[in-house]
Amino acid sequence: MGAGFTGLVAALTLARGGASVIVVDMVEPGFGASGRNGGQVIPGLKDDPDTLDRVFGEATTAFAGGTADLVFSLIDELGIDCDPVRGGWIQASVKHLHLPRLESRMAQWRARGAAVEMLDAAGMAAATGGRGFVGGWIDRRGGSVHPLAYARGLARAALDAGAEIFRDAEAVSITRSKDGWVLGFANGGRLTADQVVIATNGYTGRLWPGLKATVIPANSIQVATAPLPEDLRARILPGRPVVSDSRRIANYFRIGPEGRLMMGGRGAFR
Repeated sequence: MGAGFTGLVAALTLARGGASVIVVDMVEPGFGASGRNGGQVIPGLKDDPDTLDRVFGEATTAFAGGTADLVFSLIDELGIDCDPVRGGWIQASVKHLHLPRLESRMAQWRARGAAVEMLDAAGMAAATGGRGFVGGWIDRRGGSVHPLAYARGLARAALDAGAEIFRDAEAVSITRSKDGWVLGFANGGRLTADQVVIATNGYTGRLWPGLKATVIPANSIQVATAPLPEDLRARILPGRPVVSDSRRIANYFRIGPEGRLMMGGRGAFR
């Protein structure tokens, strides 16, 4: 259930393994956050590697660190046309106070073999074209994609592998029967399955007890400029890295398709 990144990769993997797979989505593949995000491919999770090791174990840390490799390898393998660029991810700081934390994070990933390095103010200016950053670090495993094109490419790959995908299929109930799980849909239809993957994220609703409480609504916004002139384009993010800053509520930006500067950030929780 859910045709975002999680649901589609699960469908692709299971179909390749010989399972009979059906994907249902209330609108269409990539409709939700998977198709509307900023397109930044950033390895790792929110916590630093040492914390991940301690709380979740080294296998989870290794998996998190390899996520960007997985995304770009899938794109190459499947031939997905989604403007993939592996220019690295920069975490930038406008405050000297944040630099020790960033340096610690960088060092922890370096100790695990990642291609990372610190950037001073001059290095940040050269990498971003901006003069307001006091420092930061770059993780060269990261990059960017066109997120909706990536989601649609995953959907095509899942179909090619034998999965079925149904759009405009809003599930309203899940019940257990002697034959397995029964999904009820808003149009009155029913579907029986041995196993169900719920990959609905922000559109979970009250389909499964307690699951909605694990999703926190937050405001977010993105804007994009007109295509930049060539002389300006050459000075802003010349290597096409993706950038986010070290603020508690981060801002992020990158160069997108057609040479547009794309910027985004998150607002207050609600």
